[in-house]
Amino acid sequence: MRETRCFFHGFRLLSKKYKIFGGGISRLNRLINSCDIPATADIHESVIFDHNGLGVIVHNRARIMANTKIESHVVIGGRSQLGVPIIGKNVFIGCHAVILGNVTIGDNARIGAGAIVLSDVPANHTAVGCPAKCFESDPSHIVK
Repeated sequence: MRETRCFFHGFRLLSKKYKIFGGGISRLNRLINSCDIPATADIHESVIFDHNGLGVIVHNRARIMANTKIESHVVIGGRSQLGVPIIGKNVFIGCHAVILGNVTIGDNARIGAGAIVLSDVPANHTAVGCPAKCFESDPSHIVK
């Protein structure tokens, strides 16, 4: 919870053109919570970073939609000039998962622990493995 408060305070300062303070809060967040969640990333306020975002790295242009839960040591990053990930609504991302490049994760998707996602994951699917393979999820197990 603390890491998201730091993120949103930093974002507010950046949006009000207090870039020095906004960047300082991002660096303070990295130091205190051991995570790199830049204030320039587009992250919905309902996103939950478990374990105070321990080890989480988010690309500065990544988009993360509402009600997403991100476990510890997750990387959401770009791949060269290939773009950045877009994470849909109600997504669960397990610990040590890596999502790289111009990837879209659909709504209600689940990313398994340790998965390396390099291609799109459709809505209501689960991605597991290295590289990740997608399987259709049973909708009765989706928590709302």
